[in-house]
Amino acid sequence: MHMMEGMVGSLLVINGGEAVTPLPVGRGCPLRVAEPAPPYQPQVKIWRIKITPDSFDPPELEIEERDYVEWINADPDAVHSVRAKNGDFESGPLDPGKVWGCFFFKTGTYDYNCKFHHHQWWYPAGYYLTPYIRVKPKSGSGGSSPAPPPPAATTTRDVAITSTGFSPSSITIKVGDTVRWTNQDNTIHDAMSDDHTAWGSPNLPPGKVWSRIFAQSGTFGYHCHIHPEMIGTIQVNP
Repeated sequence: MHMMEGMVGSLLVINGGEAVTPLPVGRGCPLRVAEPAPPYQPQVKIWRIKITPDSFDPPELEIEERDYVEWINADPDAVHSVRAKNGDFESGPLDPGKVWGCFFFKTGTYDYNCKFHHHQWWYPAGYYLTPYIRVKPKSGSGGSSPAPPPPAATTTRDVAITSTGFSPSSITIKVGDTVRWTNQDNTIHDAMSDDHTAWGSPNLPPGKVWSRIFAQSGTFGYHCHIHPEMIGTIQVNP
């Protein structure tokens, strides 16, 4: 490359003196820029749950892995939230009309509630149910892998809450079974896991019912938080 006197810019000299078109000052050769690939947009199934003054609607939802669930606060008068009892997800406060959602990548059953009104989710006929989302494997996942066996039949075991304690005080169930507590006493009771964090019912006035699905195997002790001398044990087998 040689500068020739009296010229603005530069000349490229090749083959011992043959000149080609001058290169303009301040402009470089244009670069070839690859076209960006279109964004990958997998098909996502979106489910919506409404938060009303006294419930999640629907309170029970079955979805597949990698589905998306969003909650909308349809209560015009109160702030609500969405909080998994195992800590896997939490929305933070949701003002009226606000929406929050998340993906579910792991199979399992996720109990959740509202941080501010976890005691309010009563359903018809005085029946209390912890809202939950059950995530099953993605349809067609695994290529040529054999289809999973059909789920085993589940059952519901009843436990009465009486003036003398839980009856029966010890039960054995299978993963996926439901335990249903009914307050048959004339005063308020509850059913609370011994660690006070895994699960727990609201206060149950006389005649009220509360249920919980047990999705993991293990031995679970519990008690009445109002009357701690009342204790019980649930053995959950695979």
